[in-house]
Amino acid sequence: MRKLKIKRLLAWFIGSLLFLVLTLIILLTVPSILYANHTSFGSITVYHQKEIPSHFATSIEEAISTVKVSPLYQSDLRINVCLNDGSKYPSIVKTILGDDVFTAFANNVVLIATDIGEGKLSHWGQTLSYTQFLSHGLLHNYQFDHHGLFGANPLGGHPNWKWEGYVEYELISKNKTYQTLLKKYNNAGGEFDWVGLNQGKSTIKRHLQYAIAVKYCLEEKKWGYDQLMDTDISLESIEAELALKIELQEE
Repeated sequence: MRKLKIKRLLAWFIGSLLFLVLTLIILLTVPSILYANHTSFGSITVYHQKEIPSHFATSIEEAISTVKVSPLYQSDLRINVCLNDGSKYPSIVKTILGDDVFTAFANNVVLIATDIGEGKLSHWGQTLSYTQFLSHGLLHNYQFDHHGLFGANPLGGHPNWKWEGYVEYELISKNKTYQTLLKKYNNAGGEFDWVGLNQGKSTIKRHLQYAIAVKYCLEEKKWGYDQLMDTDISLESIEAELALKIELQEE
């Protein structure tokens, strides 16, 4: 009798756990459940509770213009952009996946920060560019589409300096000199301190470090995206090569 009770209790626990996991999966992958409205902008569907901010059409246009230069860009990829305007969805995503400005996974980009209008966001005590961080999320979507479920992070296990560094390269270091980027990097404090860039863009010092390393791989070593991701090389090795290159140029 006791063994039967234990088996029933175990079965109830496993069933409850599976139900909880299934519920979370459904909530994460079907945002429409928790939003009152949705509006389409080409291949992008925006989920919202209230009226879409007046700047959004311009912000999404600028974001697409930014990311379409990436070799990962797919014009027909269906992407959901979920606004933080009263729905419980962003807070659920934040609880499960952690705090960020925009959280991107699969084909979803979820705004966690506060939209303060005029193409600006407020988060972590910083005023941030809406277009920059929306572009960041979209690029992660294209990475996910390129690599697939098991090849994309976190399951893919790509070093963070490559995964985040590639996205930041496209957004902040692609059209800047090493001297400009390194000056910004060296003047910053701790690795999580914010670094202001031109055109209202900003990032943390660690991500700027990643962006500089990826810039070297793609522009100096002439690697493509897949070679960058597949080559077994450390961040320290890349930084040593770059330091030597700069030293030789200055002699």
